[in-house]
Amino acid sequence: MTNSQVESSAVGSVKNVLNDTGYIDASDIKERDKFPIWDGHILVRSSDTTEKKDMIHYKIPVQVKGITSLDKNLKYPIEVNDLKKFLNDDGVLYFVVFVKNQRNSRENEIFYIDLLPDNIKKILKNKETQQTIDVPLKKLPSQQEELVNLIFNFGLNRSKQSHLISCENISITDFDKICLHYASPFKITQTDILLNFEGYCYGYKNDIPYPFMEVPKGGISQISRIPQKISINGVDFFEYFKLKQNVNSLSIVLNNNIEIIHTINDEKTKCYFLLKGTLSNYIKSAKFLLDVHKNGCFYIGEHKNEISFDIKNITELEEKFAYFETLKEALDKSGVSEDIELSTFNEKDLKNTSFLINAFVYGNDLELKSTQKGLVVNFYILGKTITCLAYHTENGKYHFSKFPMTGIATTDRNGKTIKIPPFLMLKKEHLKNSLNIHFLHFLDEIKKYPISEDYLDIVNSFLLELLNAYDEVQKEDILNTSENIAKWLVETTTDKQSSIIYHLNFFQCKIRKQQDLLETEKDYLYNLSEKSDKILFKCVASILLKEQDRAKRFFYKLPVEEQNQILNFPINQLWKDLSNG
Repeated sequence: MTNSQVESSAVGSVKNVLNDTGYIDASDIKERDKFPIWDGHILVRSSDTTEKKDMIHYKIPVQVKGITSLDKNLKYPIEVNDLKKFLNDDGVLYFVVFVKNQRNSRENEIFYIDLLPDNIKKILKNKETQQTIDVPLKKLPSQQEELVNLIFNFGLNRSKQSHLISCENISITDFDKICLHYASPFKITQTDILLNFEGYCYGYKNDIPYPFMEVPKGGISQISRIPQKISINGVDFFEYFKLKQNVNSLSIVLNNNIEIIHTINDEKTKCYFLLKGTLSNYIKSAKFLLDVHKNGCFYIGEHKNEISFDIKNITELEEKFAYFETLKEALDKSGVSEDIELSTFNEKDLKNTSFLINAFVYGNDLELKSTQKGLVVNFYILGKTITCLAYHTENGKYHFSKFPMTGIATTDRNGKTIKIPPFLMLKKEHLKNSLNIHFLHFLDEIKKYPISEDYLDIVNSFLLELLNAYDEVQKEDILNTSENIAKWLVETTTDKQSSIIYHLNFFQCKIRKQQDLLETEKDYLYNLSEKSDKILFKCVASILLKEQDRAKRFFYKLPVEEQNQILNFPINQLWKDLSNG
């Protein structure tokens, strides 16, 4: 195809699509137009049923380019001199048409660039000396209503940005009001606008609109959540902020724990900082406020916001920032990887964290009411536990260390000393709300030790502690770990009676995960409940088969010692669930 054929096909595509809407008159778009950078105008009418001149809402300059190959990154090079001329003309709607079929222009693929003045300024920034700039393309909507709304809003924003005045030196708190403007000839709901429109937030100062923020499609949530980076001296702190507007005030909410309130006609800006969210978020927010206090400004996107506000007790904020940074260091050194929530932080938590900081940051030995040489100690913080090892020292105090996930511990079983991973010593109370015990590594460590039936029995006892912990807190990672260990025990043991116990524990893991037992597994349990010579196994098998009455009959035949085993083992929770059901 010749250049003129490509251009003719491209213009035809654009004219057809726009004219089909009924709201847009594209007849003024010319092929081989004499103007170097404009191909004419489109007229946007408020109704699709009339052509009266007084019904024309917008007259929008357009440019149409035809191409026969499409950049894989969907970008199109525009000359810098053209961009500058478009800026002086208050913007242009720029169409790029991928010409697939010269004879049928409706098969062509149409893209566009909304070259509004504010957008052009961003494109040109730091690139004004280049010959051309590659600008991202957007696919033109195929739905007519969406297309009409796009054109209407381009016209609206072009009129708002006519003779654009820079707002780089205007703080968001200087605006008298902030509005999101939109235009459509259709009846649409507020929800439609918030979810489906691209748009600008305009700040007004002395009735002059400043397009201080472009909001992408789907980025408007009750005109409050604004996806713009918040930074200081080139350092990004937050990815978005929330905007709250009341009758006499405008608030910026950052990280859900900072609220900066600017009251109209009041020189003072108030700032509230709440002890909420995660520890990392609190530290980030405190650092942000201290940096704002130091620099006297922050940036929303590229717009500088000079701000002078009173942070009550700045010294107290500095002390809290330092304290919580030290707490973060203590948590890291004690093996905590979870980012803890601070919303319920109280005096008891403060006391316990002070112990933790002394032990792990400053390495101080602490006094405990104990005479043991070594013991497992829990620090309780925010309803969670941090499990540590404490060793008796020569000074009569205890030195603390992170609980080891690797290494060797020993225990006595049947007169023999058995080597085990240290975590097999942990009980339900250490496991159920732990912040620094990482369950997913258990099985890999268990497999590293010499296998014996005594060792497998110790592992099975630990499995029961895990299941008891799960029944109290319902943590998925505890149950997944339990199931993996139970399956490994079944596959590893060679002892017939132990195999039965490990099978029963594996089945109760599956039932807790609400997994149906396989027919072969059910057959195993039926056979056990009918033919086993141990009433205990018959009782447990009946519970797992959800045969309530049969389980009761076996239970009352058991000696008291074995009844207590049923009542104290995790299987009792499944029996309770069966009774309640």
